[in-house]
Amino acid sequence: MTTPQKTNGLRQILSKLDAEKYQRIRQAYYQAMDGLYELAESLEAADTKAKPTGGPLLEEHLIAVEAIEAIRKSNLGEIL
Repeated sequence: MTTPQKTNGLRQILSKLDAEKYQRIRQAYYQAMDGLYELAESLEAADTKAKPTGGPLLEEHLIAVEAIEAIRKSNLGEIL
């Protein structure tokens, strides 16, 4: 299945949900993304103040960035 087919299929499925379920999914998606952005930024900022820098906080920042990138691969953001 191509990406446009997946997107269209997902769009059709979501359009059949009742408004409350759709809204819960939408809110959860955006809350997750907002939370991950905040987490990544906070960890990066904390790492710049740590002595030495480039340690566990930066590693956790990179994991949060990977999570953001993984969610961006989802078609939900395009649809919601």
